Amino acid sequence: MRSYFAMLWAEADPEASWEAARLKQRFQKKAGPAAPVYEQPGLFLADLTPNTNAGESFVSAGPGRVMMGTVFASDQQGSALRQMPQRGAADGTAPCPADVWGSYVAFGSGPEGQTLQTDPAASLPCYYMQRGRLL
Repeated sequence: MRSYFAMLWAEADPEASWEAARLKQRFQKKAGPAAPVYEQPGLFLADLTPNTNAGESFVSAGPGRVMMGTVFASDQQGSALRQMPQRGAADGTAPCPADVWGSYVAFGSGPEGQTLQTDPAASLPCYYMQRGRLL
């Protein structure tokens, strides 16, 4: 089963950004350089699943959005996606369960706030906590 660690925060919030940087540093010190990570302003995501790399773990879903897991386009068959189709990423609606299927957790961080969305079957367990202004 996949395991991951994620942090979401408002990048404009100096207190949240400071706390995120502190926790990220502690995490990277313990996990070492082998853990695949994905970073964007207000978002830090690490795949803790053994024997994976970033190319297998993360699907770019547009600015400030990323999906972790295995994602397929609903209108095609074949291999898993590494990037969302342009229609979803360009109009800001990605990730959208109507356009994709698979086993994933989607994360977003931007001026409108932070989002966390599981696939409709919730096949990847998702436990969360809030620490100060971090989710």
